Amino acid sequence: MRKILVIFLVLASCINSYDFNQEDSPGYLVVEGYVSDRAGDSGIKLSRSGNFQNKNFEWVSNAEVIVIENEIDEHPFAYHDKGWYRPVEENFSGENENSYRLKILLEGQVYESDLVNLVSSLAIDSLSFKSVLINQSGDQVENPRLELQITTNIDENASRYYIYSFEETWRAVAWLSSDRTITPKFIYDENNIPIYLEFETREYDNLTECWPSNNVVGINTTTTEGLTRNQLINVPIFPVSLESDRLLYRYSVLVNQYAISREAHYYFNMVKEFSESSGFLYDIQPGFIAGNIHNKSTPDENVIGIFYAASHTSARIFKSFSELSSQEKSIVRGHLPGCEFIEYEYPDIPINSVPDAELTEHLLFLKDSLLQEAGLVISYYDSEENDDGIPTMYIELSDYHCVDCRVYGS
Repeated sequence: MRKILVIFLVLASCINSYDFNQEDSPGYLVVEGYVSDRAGDSGIKLSRSGNFQNKNFEWVSNAEVIVIENEIDEHPFAYHDKGWYRPVEENFSGENENSYRLKILLEGQVYESDLVNLVSSLAIDSLSFKSVLINQSGDQVENPRLELQITTNIDENASRYYIYSFEETWRAVAWLSSDRTITPKFIYDENNIPIYLEFETREYDNLTECWPSNNVVGINTTTTEGLTRNQLINVPIFPVSLESDRLLYRYSVLVNQYAISREAHYYFNMVKEFSESSGFLYDIQPGFIAGNIHNKSTPDENVIGIFYAASHTSARIFKSFSELSSQEKSIVRGHLPGCEFIEYEYPDIPINSVPDAELTEHLLFLKDSLLQEAGLVISYYDSEENDDGIPTMYIELSDYHCVDCRVYGS
């Protein structure tokens, strides 16, 4: 069965139609690339989209990638990993008002982007948090949060279009940690049957307190288009949920602001609209959005993605639990992960036991039990007998996040 998909493209100010077959639609070249004025930040990512019926993709690692500056100077990019190509020149960075064009040589085809210019960015004046607990009707919101707001300086010569990325960092504490891990190790015979049990203990300097980080996934854009002056004033750019434990101690977020072109801004908003939609396009094949990349060798080939230039600026904001209101603190405390401390009895498995068929049966039960509980061993010990006079092993377990803070991240 064949279908015609018609998409109205704001960027090209035209209608692009695609005629494709569900069973053998081609693997489109997907390009995500940018030049930044921050050294070491520029990159080009190449992949091939999957066919119509699956969303798999493949990294492209055999391309020759070049960024041409002011239509004269060529800057080669070399493959690193996961589809990313990085500048060969270690300190390469874009310069304000310069123009850039991407050129890709791949499997006998030549791909080029439209010419893009690097424009200056508004300077970040301040970041702040605004509490969002009730709506305009006075009812409690479904997702209580802190809205991260940004205010910039005024600069009529700077770009009016921006995209953001965020890196969260917070303090995490494993309440029941003793800065060690205890791992049950089952000894198997030649038939892969457990015949003996040992415990491996490893000591660590710190498993109690960690500072995990999280790179926020998503497209976050804003613009000053339509405003009387080129300035952002208390514009919300990122929500921080109160329904988590990230605000329990100390939290911070690094805001990366990239000044981009009007065309790139429209492109990202279109991608965001489709990716957040439950409609036909995204559910089936999230790839039929034209950008500014073209196949010069085969003009009829559709290429997905965009190449853009961006001016970078950043700022960081902190928030401590003590700075929250009493209502905000109550919400955070209500979403703390529980830390259970459970002791399990395993009769007929003394630690220094002699392998036999009966022991194997009990070891199989122990192994399945530990897998099912999905916790970490805190301690273990054995007794000559329990209340029924049976030699017994005791194992104390708790949840991973209560014993090892590394589960939150490094």
